[in-house]
Amino acid sequence: MKKIICGILCAALIFANTAVYAGIPKFRYSFEEAAKMAIENAPNYRGMDSTIDKASDAYDVQEKVTPKEIRYTGNFKTFVDKQVDSQIKLENAYTSYQSAVLSKENIKRDIILNLRRIVIGVQKAEMAYSETDIGKRNKQNELELLEIRYENGLISRNDYNDSKRKIKDELKAFDDDGEKAVDLAYRQLNTLLGREDEKDIEVKLDDTVIPLDKLDLAQIKKDIIKKDTDLNAKYEQRRLTDYKYGLMKERYDKYELDKFTDTMRNDMEEMYEEAKRDYEVADKAYENAIDRFEKSFNDMIEDIEDLYEDIEDAKEKIAEEKENRSLYDLKYDSGRMSKLEYDALGDKITLLEHELKKLELDLNMKYAELLIYSDLKKVVKE
Repeated sequence: MKKIICGILCAALIFANTAVYAGIPKFRYSFEEAAKMAIENAPNYRGMDSTIDKASDAYDVQEKVTPKEIRYTGNFKTFVDKQVDSQIKLENAYTSYQSAVLSKENIKRDIILNLRRIVIGVQKAEMAYSETDIGKRNKQNELELLEIRYENGLISRNDYNDSKRKIKDELKAFDDDGEKAVDLAYRQLNTLLGREDEKDIEVKLDDTVIPLDKLDLAQIKKDIIKKDTDLNAKYEQRRLTDYKYGLMKERYDKYELDKFTDTMRNDMEEMYEEAKRDYEVADKAYENAIDRFEKSFNDMIEDIEDLYEDIEDAKEKIAEEKENRSLYDLKYDSGRMSKLEYDALGDKITLLEHELKKLELDLNMKYAELLIYSDLKKVVKE
């Protein structure tokens, strides 16, 4: 059984938002302020108002043209089709309106999740860039050792030149790759916010990390099922086919088949069976989607549990290394440890601290994905 940490991780412990690569930012935004900017800059979100209005108007029109009574015109199949189709068209119009409203809400949710993902990407890119100093220092040490080997005749001139060229290329790649990653991360952020592509911005992440046993996971699942675009679409398709199947069954039971002509009986049975099959197909598709969702939801919870454990492990490793730091200082000061070894141990602590921050950022993202559809007031247990 995996251990679930019950304490809430503090935002101050998790996030150090000081820009590493970009320097001191001119513009600082809370996550809520940045989210508002991203939403206002999203044309697909703004355009949904028009889509909703059109869907609402279409429903009003369909409601007006839906006949209260269908007269028998001598063709039984057409007679039944008109009865059922008029009601189905009205239901479709209403579903289209509801789907448009939900789509607007989900576009907003997607923008917020994407913003968080990009802000986390900026922080990770800056941490990675700061780690290039460690990589470059290691390569410089390799270069110095290469020089010593060459001066002492331990390597040929050709091998020396090839190795030296390779190390210098790798040194240059540290800067180039690191800068490109940071540039790309900021470009994505500025594009989302509708800003000039400058590295003069900082977005402070908010933090909602709640022990899993304090959350109503059953309600969170219900919220996702109800509001997720794909699941909702499959649910509505099942509902509509079920509604049509019900209307057909109602007529199948209503009209006395023994009084039908063979053609009328065949038509009625064919329409009834077709409606039944359509419902069964939609019902199966929905149930399959729910099964896939259940697995992905369980995987998400397991990922969060794993992250809690990984974070605790990382903290323990850092604590151990810091406890050993005084021993490293003593060894280095007494000449029992080279500067190369001493620096490598210090670099190890830095890299472990970065790894901890990355894990905590991943946890922040997982919680955002878990809770994006839910009202915290309704899913946090007393």
